[in-house]
Amino acid sequence: MAAVGSWPRDVAVVERAAQEAERRGGSITLLHVDQERYAMSGADEEYVGRHVFAQHEVLAAAAEHARSLGRRGPVQTALYVGAVTDGILRTAHAAAVVVLGAEGASPAVRAVRGGVTAAVVARATCLVEVVPAGERLAGPDAPAVGRVVAASIAEGQRRVLAGVAAAQAALWDVPTEEVTLPGRPGADLPGLDEHDLVVVLRGAHAPLWGRPDARIRGLLDHAPCTVLVVPPELADDEAQRDAAVTATRPDRRS
Repeated sequence: MAAVGSWPRDVAVVERAAQEAERRGGSITLLHVDQERYAMSGADEEYVGRHVFAQHEVLAAAAEHARSLGRRGPVQTALYVGAVTDGILRTAHAAAVVVLGAEGASPAVRAVRGGVTAAVVARATCLVEVVPAGERLAGPDAPAVGRVVAASIAEGQRRVLAGVAAAQAALWDVPTEEVTLPGRPGADLPGLDEHDLVVVLRGAHAPLWGRPDARIRGLLDHAPCTVLVVPPELADDEAQRDAAVTATRPDRRS
């Protein structure tokens, strides 16, 4: 599932979701949340009509772009009226992966977007992929993922992430590497580029209405590549599921 806030700002989110759907052999659901509709109950009908049309146009443009990428899976759209975080979490209940854009390091950007990315990461029960703001595919033949980097905080996390990272590496047919998250929130992981996929464990005790660990939040804000956040309860299941998908997927190198 791809959460599309506006268009074309979130074009990278749609492209990443298309890549995921292709690798996993599934469909894409493009979600757009209209959080302003309830506040318009007494507004002029013509104004409300223009607003509704604009929200549907976001989804139509995103769907057209997703289909133009030539992926085999079907593309579906969904419009949710209500709070953005709730809309994403409710729609994602049956999704394997939720893809959404990073909020960026700027406090002003986070204020405008309402901290949605961090809230979804903290509360989602499925995998969450966070795409850097402004990222675009380099072209149809460019590698979606060139390396999987398992970033852990402690030895226990390293063992749990090993299986997930191996499954992701098999899914994308790339090598893996293990690194330690810096102790200082906001510190960069050295040597990353836009083709890396950083895999992190969310933590077992993320607060229901809070935010993820400060070091993970810093990684989401600063990483130049996509970050895959894994809920701890899914770590073992995800490794086994991706291994099964990879075993049945046609060899793309032939």
